[in-house]
Amino acid sequence: MAAKKGQKDMERVLTKYELSRLLAEKTGFYIHNMATVLDALDEIIVSNMSTATEDNPSEIRLSLGFVFGGRYSPEHEVRDPRTQEKVITPAKFIPYAKFSPAFRKKINKKKKISKKK
Repeated sequence: MAAKKGQKDMERVLTKYELSRLLAEKTGFYIHNMATVLDALDEIIVSNMSTATEDNPSEIRLSLGFVFGGRYSPEHEVRDPRTQEKVITPAKFIPYAKFSPAFRKKINKKKKISKKK
């Protein structure tokens, strides 16, 4: 798989179709139903994240130990590193993802790390 400009080459990237297929295999539901679930999940995440305010960040916690979150950054003054000129940056939403230590342990147990000699 060739990497797009500005991206590192990744060995394995799951597309929506591949994820739908894997979910269908695990659950026994149809791929089309899983694609619909993924679309709905996307809508839920976007609508929930867009409710973040300066005082109240937004998070979605999955039982797996994976957290989607985001915080609101108000308009503020910053300095352009090239010209040292003061610039006003617009208000924006800054998304993030966090993994719990338990989730990281699960991943490391599944993938046996071999030490190179």
